[in-house]
Amino acid sequence: MTGFEKECLDAHNMYRARHGVPPMTWSRDLARDAQSWADTLARENKFEHDSSLKKLGEGENLAYFAPANRKCKGPEDTWCDWYDEIADYDFNKGAGKDRWSVVLHFTQVVWRGTTQVGVATAVSPVTKNFYTVARYKIPGNQGTKEDFKKNVPPVEHVA
Repeated sequence: MTGFEKECLDAHNMYRARHGVPPMTWSRDLARDAQSWADTLARENKFEHDSSLKKLGEGENLAYFAPANRKCKGPEDTWCDWYDEIADYDFNKGAGKDRWSVVLHFTQVVWRGTTQVGVATAVSPVTKNFYTVARYKIPGNQGTKEDFKKNVPPVEHVA
């Protein structure tokens, strides 16, 4: 496992431990799929989810930084941004606090049923935009609000 892969896995599992959900394992297959999509996003200078996710049986989180955004120090900022969506999540409702809440990156990171992760990055050769793609199996963010309540438990302790 490379240093980057370990950093990605450790960050995900640190956040998951706060919620008492099992750690994920690294998947080379998911990392390969993530790299393929990150390369596509960088090459085509677009930012959208892969339309083949359902067929692949994978979940996905995306992040994007423009080169002018000097706040981005590296991948650790991505995990922090995704997890910070917890502030807008209502654990009692199993949904965002309101209809404008962005929470699905957070819920995918801590989704109890997800067991594997793979992450990759790519940089656009033209714009120098930086793309991060994380792929997950079993995909999270599926089902009813009850499924969200079951798979996204509140914080138990800070790891």
